[in-house]
Amino acid sequence: MPRCFIGIKPDPYVLEKINPVLDRLSNQKGVKPVALPNIHLTLKFLGEINEKACIKLFGALRQISSPKPSIKVVGLGCFPHISKPKIIWAGIDDGSEEITALQKSIDEICSCIGFERDIRFHPHMTLARVKEESNSKNIKSLVEEYHGFSFGSFTAYEFIFFQSKLTPQGPIYSQASVFPLL
Repeated sequence: MPRCFIGIKPDPYVLEKINPVLDRLSNQKGVKPVALPNIHLTLKFLGEINEKACIKLFGALRQISSPKPSIKVVGLGCFPHISKPKIIWAGIDDGSEEITALQKSIDEICSCIGFERDIRFHPHMTLARVKEESNSKNIKSLVEEYHGFSFGSFTAYEFIFFQSKLTPQGPIYSQASVFPLL
């Protein structure tokens, strides 16, 4: 069974502006950048699900009527904290309220089908995972350097149901279904 999640892909223009950050992160010990084509804004992580659940979800997700959010990608941050980073992300400024409303609609539908609800949702795009002991000073410096930096804006015309296949080189994402926004 593939691992699945629901998300939004940024415009190529935004990815182009994120790419230099990924290049710099790739030089950091213990930091694994996300491959540029895999950058996305996760709305709901589902985990491994079977085909029957996918079909049920596809039908339910088609019922969502949500406006197209205009999304501004700004700055860098870390989870859980900049002093002990595990995830390095690009933040969402404009559009976060619309994204949060869309995520709540998706979360509600998923919970009715038997998936756990998300306790906290913070709109972001994961850029890298910190796998081992790394130089948190360098990461902190990079986050501070990009504080308030605009990676650009885009309008989300759809959200996507992704399947993820894990390989030794990293995950490969495929689009299983696309859901237009109004």
